Amino acid sequence: MMTVCALLVGFMSCSKQEEVTDQPLEVNYIHLHGTWKLEEVNGKPTPEGVYCYIELQRDEHRFKMYDNFNTMYARLNTGSFELIHDVHKGDKISGKYDFGRGDWKDEYMVTDLMPEGTMVWTGVSNPEDVQKFVRCEAVPEEIVEEARQEK
Repeated sequence: MMTVCALLVGFMSCSKQEEVTDQPLEVNYIHLHGTWKLEEVNGKPTPEGVYCYIELQRDEHRFKMYDNFNTMYARLNTGSFELIHDVHKGDKISGKYDFGRGDWKDEYMVTDLMPEGTMVWTGVSNPEDVQKFVRCEAVPEEIVEEARQEK
């Protein structure tokens, strides 16, 4: 009986696959769901004091974007986003702002979606526009509050 148990334990430990964490995740709504902070633009860190957070919601394909581009204060934009898989080109994300504000300035190829919580967006019409995002727990409360006050 002990031999059978030893064989079963040995078999079970051999059949476990080691997780490979340096392989990109599949680009899908589940893996993109959550809060992301813009960390780099074109290989350079975002300038001090400038930020962009995007919350991607998988069920309704909705987003909330908090940024202070071209303004001193936090701004909130909302809208919807869509993922499109092209067998030849890869995975693309596009978005449309609420309240008739139009589409995002570009569509982006999503690459390097890594388990440790990073991803890269590259502009489709402007491949020199490369943005690196890192996953974070939440948008800082002071930014959320400041955006509320701006409305």
